[in-house]
This record gives sequence, structure tokens and C-alpha cells, in this order.
Amino acid sequence: METIIRTETDLSLQRGRLRLRNWRVPLEVVVFEDKKKLGYYDPETNRIGIHRQLMAHANDPVIANIVRHEIAHLVTWFEAGPRADPHGNEFRATCRRFGWGAGIWSASCDIAEQNSVYRMDPDRERLVERVQKLLGLTSSANRHEAELATLRVNQILLKHNLDRLALMGVDHDQTLCLKRVLFAKRLSAKLIAISDILRAFLVEPVMIYGYQRLALEVVGQRPNVEIAGYVASFLEREFEVLWLGAKRENLQLNGPRAKNSFFRGIARGYVAKLEEATKRIDHSQQGLLRLQQELGTAVKQVYQRLGNVRSTVRECRAAAHLGHAAGRELSIHPAVQGQQTVRLLKV
Repeated sequence: METIIRTETDLSLQRGRLRLRNWRVPLEVVVFEDKKKLGYYDPETNRIGIHRQLMAHANDPVIANIVRHEIAHLVTWFEAGPRADPHGNEFRATCRRFGWGAGIWSASCDIAEQNSVYRMDPDRERLVERVQKLLGLTSSANRHEAELATLRVNQILLKHNLDRLALMGVDHDQTLCLKRVLFAKRLSAKLIAISDILRAFLVEPVMIYGYQRLALEVVGQRPNVEIAGYVASFLEREFEVLWLGAKRENLQLNGPRAKNSFFRGIARGYVAKLEEATKRIDHSQQGLLRLQQELGTAVKQVYQRLGNVRSTVRECRAAAHLGHAAGRELSIHPAVQGQQTVRLLKV
């Protein structure tokens, strides 16, 4: 990509930032998996995505044309604005400006014809399915069954991730996965509470502020990211269901302060349940520390600037207490799948 920008366009690229008129745009390339798209440009994050199957199997000219196509999308978005037709006159004018003809502005091919559709590794698929089933038992009416399920979830995740660390060695170059799991108009107590729960599944949640909306992304090893995406899509709906139920049973609960306190309470209750189970696993604290250190280092490589979204808030104690109890009883059932997963690629 850097060679294309420097030799075929009138743009400049310095330290990973593209200079566009008065803008210096941070640019990131990721490898993604999707059944329909070969590549994409995301104005929310200024990411250019290249399909995993293309990176693995397509020849260099095909990949280069997809990169040119997405660079043209990026330039068009900044110079013509978000209302421009994605493949309209402005987009084609950008391609012509760089000497790229119809073969670039209509760059496409049949993924099914060139490559087999991506299938998850069977061992990883079994791990994800096993954890999903156990999560559904973590608030069983049978308290002993619920405790055993919670303990088993922690054991499975810790063992899988610690085995991976042992196998890869200190100097092994790991591949991280990133998944955009939720969107919102603005930052909220609900989004922060969901993030707190997701950390318990060995991923790092990150808030990404884009054009007119906010995205919650999770970063980590692929099985952890898949599980976190499953958990996030369920929690996004379940939080509202739990809040409506709490209001019906407690008429004094009212207003955003009570609702936000209830959501924060859910997170604290659920995380406390998982932490109690983790303490019962031999050597779990040392293992968790190693995994958290590894994840923290990796995330800093992906996101150069991370801010703190915490703030001091006044809580409704009654709502927070009810939320905590709801979190202790929270059961995560199957959720809607389908968010895009990308694998990070160093530029």
C-alpha cells in the first residue's frame, strides 16, 4: 500500500498518516473475513480491509487493485464528503486523477470461485460452542450446577489461553483479532458496564469514536473475541430486559440515574461471580496476570492512543444493589451472530 501511495498518487504518507489537504489521516490496514466483500474502507476508523482469502491465495496484482480501490474510497470520502455516491462520479474522478481506470473502480471477483468460504478451525469452534453452553447454565436454579458451570467457564478459557502462551514461546509473533461488537450514538453507562463484563472473557474492549456514532471493539485471541462478540450481542438486549423487570417490581426506580446505576450494578455482580470462581482454580492468579500483561502490550501496539472513559458519578444505591443481584443471577444465552471479525495486519 505504501508503494502505491508514494508512486501512483499525489498524496504523501508519513509515519502511518496520510496527508489529505489540511488533514493528516491515521491509516490502518486489517485482514478481515466476510462472505461478500473483498475489501472495504471504513471512515469510522480510517481502516482499509483486505479479505483474508485474498491475502492467502490471490496474486499480487489482484490484491494491489483492491488496495487502489479502497484508497480511492478513502480520498473520495474526505474530499467529497460522506454524502457522495460510494461508486459515483466523485469516486471515478478520484480514480482517474491517479490514473486508475475502470478495472480499479469496479474491482471485484468471485470469492467462492477463487477460494473456499472461510471455515472456523474445528478445535476452536468446539471451544466456543462449549463455553456458550456452559454460560447458559451459570444462573441455573440449581445453585450447585450454576457454580460448577461458572467455574468450568473460567477453567476452560484460562487453560486454552495459558496453553497457547506455553506453545508460542516468548518471542512468537502472535496474530490478534479485532471485532466490532456494538454501536451506539454516544458513550453510556450501559456500554461501559458491558465492557467491564467482556474483560472477564480475556479481551480488551476499546471505544472507537467515529463519524456520528461510537463503536465498541474487542481485541484479543480469536476464540476469546468470538466468545466476547456472542456475549456482547446478548447483553446489549438483556440489560434492557432486566431493567424493565426491575422497574415493574420496584416502582421507586425511575430516571437515568437509577437506570445507569442498575447497569453498573449488573456488571459488578456478574464480574464478582466470575472472579470468585477464578480464585478456586489452581494457579489462576499468576496465569491471569500473564494473560493480562500480554493483552495490554498487544493492545497498545494496535491503538496508539488510549484514553480513560471513567468519570465520577452519583449512584442510586438501591438501583445499584438490585443491579448487583441481577448480575449475580445473569445467564448468557445464545445471541445473534454475524459481526465482522478482522485480523490485524502491521503496515
